Amino acid sequence: GLDRVTVKRVPATALRVLGWFSPVMREVAEVRYQFDEPFVIDADDTTEVFGIAPTPLLEQMRAVVVAERGEVAGGVRAAT
Repeated sequence: GLDRVTVKRVPATALRVLGWFSPVMREVAEVRYQFDEPFVIDADDTTEVFGIAPTPLLEQMRAVVVAERGEVAGGVRAAT
């Protein structure tokens, strides 16, 4: 096994200061709020209004693997 890795939160102030020198860190600081709370994904309204449903996770994962391998999915060869 591997050693356990300690993960710590970077304070918002530190991210803002790092953003003075790094455009990437500036963007990380700007989207930091997205990591403060868990994401809640609910497609009920979209399904009701537009009549579409989310693709099941396993189907999404299979499609990614097929695309990465360049295999044929649904009769169409994935672009490489």
